[in-house]
Amino acid sequence: MKELFVSLNEIRLLSQELQNYLMRILICERFKKGQIIVRKGQVCRRIYFVESGITRNFYFAERKEINSWLQKEGDYVIVVKSFLSQLPAEESIQALEDCIVWSITYAQLEEVCRLFPEFVQHWKNIETVYYIKREERMVLFQAMGPKEKIEWFKKNEPELFKRIKQKKHIRNYLGVSRDYPMD
Repeated sequence: MKELFVSLNEIRLLSQELQNYLMRILICERFKKGQIIVRKGQVCRRIYFVESGITRNFYFAERKEINSWLQKEGDYVIVVKSFLSQLPAEESIQALEDCIVWSITYAQLEEVCRLFPEFVQHWKNIETVYYIKREERMVLFQAMGPKEKIEWFKKNEPELFKRIKQKKHIRNYLGVSRDYPMD
């Protein structure tokens, strides 16, 4: 939980009252490598903060599995559309390593924002970072060839590159052919 509070305090210092409230409602969950955290068709009811491990978001298009996100320690994990609308998810979240995460429900998040208006800035910042990363990835990847995508990933996500043993997940995330060399 310490890492989560460090992350939140980097956005804006949390009051002691808010920290105490969050410590009461946050739950720690553990997921084994390969375990599905949110399954397509389920409502994504929780937002997760990764304390340890790696997760991926993925969906199927034309019977092909597509990785839409790869997350590690310090990242927040949700199926955005499902979480924000509280409707069934169109993608799934899976643990790629054994994971420890901290989470709260959508209803709890709304309640925290209502009780502690200062927390709205935290939530807004988390959303903004998520959307900026998604847009950067879309813009960069549309203009890059396979080699440039791999080099970008190695430079910007060296820990993920090293830790994800099944390089097919990285290739898939980057939109690179499964036969393309990763060196």
